[in-house]
Amino acid sequence: MRHFPIKHKGIEDLIKTKESDLGELRRFVNRAAPFGPINASTLLESEIANDILFNTRNKVWEFYQKRPRIVIGRKGSGKTSILSRTQKLEEYKFVVNVPTAKAISEFRKAVYPNSSDVGLVFVEEAAEYWDRFLNTEIMALLPIDQIEELPAVKNYLESINRGSGGVAQSLSAALNQNRESLDGGHIGYFIRSALDFFRNDSNSTYKKALTELDCFLDEKKTKAVVILDSIENYHLDIPQNAETVRALLRCTGEYGTKLRSLRVCLPAELYFELRELSENVEKDFVDAMAIHWLPIELMTVIAWRYLVYLKLYSPEDLARFSGLDIGSRDHVNQILDSFLPNETINSSGKKEFTIAYIFRHSQLLPRHLIGIMNGIFSDGRSKSVFGEEVSICDGVKAAEQSIYEGVKSAFRKKYPNLDSVCAVTLTELPRFFGDSELHKVYSYHGKAAMSAIGISDYREFKRMLVEVGAIGRASERTDIYADAEFEYAVRGRLNMSVRDELCLHPIFSGVHESSVNRNSQHYVYPHQHLLDEDGLHRTLKI
Repeated sequence: MRHFPIKHKGIEDLIKTKESDLGELRRFVNRAAPFGPINASTLLESEIANDILFNTRNKVWEFYQKRPRIVIGRKGSGKTSILSRTQKLEEYKFVVNVPTAKAISEFRKAVYPNSSDVGLVFVEEAAEYWDRFLNTEIMALLPIDQIEELPAVKNYLESINRGSGGVAQSLSAALNQNRESLDGGHIGYFIRSALDFFRNDSNSTYKKALTELDCFLDEKKTKAVVILDSIENYHLDIPQNAETVRALLRCTGEYGTKLRSLRVCLPAELYFELRELSENVEKDFVDAMAIHWLPIELMTVIAWRYLVYLKLYSPEDLARFSGLDIGSRDHVNQILDSFLPNETINSSGKKEFTIAYIFRHSQLLPRHLIGIMNGIFSDGRSKSVFGEEVSICDGVKAAEQSIYEGVKSAFRKKYPNLDSVCAVTLTELPRFFGDSELHKVYSYHGKAAMSAIGISDYREFKRMLVEVGAIGRASERTDIYADAEFEYAVRGRLNMSVRDELCLHPIFSGVHESSVNRNSQHYVYPHQHLLDEDGLHRTLKI
């Protein structure tokens, strides 16, 4: 396989950015959002802005260049942003973005029109159906002038009338456009007959088209990739949807050739449910990566976006950093020190290191850090919002509720009453506590709230709080901080003993602050031990 190394953008490249590009960028980086939008989908409106703001100095982008089939990440982890850069890998001239929600919906209607159809189709057969659909989408979304040069592809697309039917027509064609000619008592017989027809008919328009497509890609020395971005809710409680996603996972593990590949993005909030759904985890998740960020990588993102702001609104200040390397930890710290005070007064009126205070109030996600920095610096009235005194504490507090709402939203389907449970339980817990104290709070306050969604088990209550990042496991202490592990930053589940000391995440204890959890000798510092990690030898493969 040929590899095309990505050239990292440097400060000198930023200084040389064309004025015409800066005009486009000002739509996204301005006084209201000096660090840019927190939602990557907003940046998809502008390739120029997306290209300038995207930072490649991290393990996440490095690992994505190894072409994983599955990308798993939490809401706000940068999944959409990473996927949007696929074409920058150069070897992919044809990047096909398939609307995931519509594809799943139409697949379900075609293969499992009734709940009674579940179980009548083998997962391998349904996966083959997905395979043919994805190949049809590649052909259909080729540029018109390219299709004109490929008679077999053109003939196939015309024979299925793909132009007028969109995704639904590709799904229909993936079976057989002559459905009426097939006899059978149920959908399973129909699909089996259709697939047998395609397998055995060497003269089928589909096979000819697929062969021609591969020859075309090979001659052009390029590749095609299909992308299915993540959706928040797969409605796995509906049997037809569960079977549809099960078949997609099987297809993902087997799809493609050296010329055609697939990227499927999945929400980490449903990772364990999706693994349980899979009939063969080793095959279906054969090449998957999980997006986990280190503090230094997020610090680099913030430093770079600060420099972008300077380029737009204070270019003379940007020139001061022209000799620095954005890939150097020391230089990143130098850039951050230029606009962030070394210490700040926290909400308790005590001094803390500014970087520590900011990172403690995140779940190590780009969206959280960008939101916090926008909250701190978006109220300035001078030429540059960085030219005034700011309140770090007020900015963090302003972003705190938004971050909490984002976590709540990401788990809404799975834990619809998360907010009401946290409101009656976290207010009764100190910052640090044991399993017995948590169990007591559950019995007196949480049990009734959990029973509203049919859960009356302490272990499920505790699992919910661990999974959303509300509680973690405390470990080593310094003079003012207690290091702690939370599930969102570990590979797999964070398993705890009843002897472990537990703690509240600062975001959750901040939103649900009370006289019980307001004060403590130590502050919870989630994953403090990662602060000095460079990640050179870590893997994101799962």
